[in-house]
Amino acid sequence: MGNQLTADRVAAALSNSLFTDEEAEGLSREEIQAKAVVVEGIGRSYGFHPQRLASHRDEVYELLDELPDAFRASGGGGTSVLNAHVDRHGNTWTGFHQSVDELFVLGIALGLATWRLPREMWNALPGGMPYVAFLDTEDSRNSNHRSSPA
Repeated sequence: MGNQLTADRVAAALSNSLFTDEEAEGLSREEIQAKAVVVEGIGRSYGFHPQRLASHRDEVYELLDELPDAFRASGGGGTSVLNAHVDRHGNTWTGFHQSVDELFVLGIALGLATWRLPREMWNALPGGMPYVAFLDTEDSRNSNHRSSPA
């Protein structure tokens, strides 16, 4: 499997990292939000289980590392999510915006990626889609920035 960026790898990491219905049963929305790492994606919000999310840190870093240099904070500084369907080798890894969104919310939840502008400004961008940057430093790779509840 290696470091290859695939929609299946992203979906598996996402699925394993989310709070389950059983874990949320009996909890209020506020209690879930207090326990979860919550990230606003393009089309929806995601609530991640902190420990399971943290277990995917290295894998998510490797997946983000497969994106073109324009996405790197140390390279191009970030670019539109509309360009994220192709990896750094020029291969199309997904045809779905949802897979791209899932990759970036995992990265954001782990402190490995960031939206470059506030949501209110996205409409001014091409296609109304956000710009995102992969925080490709050793510090971000080793930090637990967002992988525990606030």
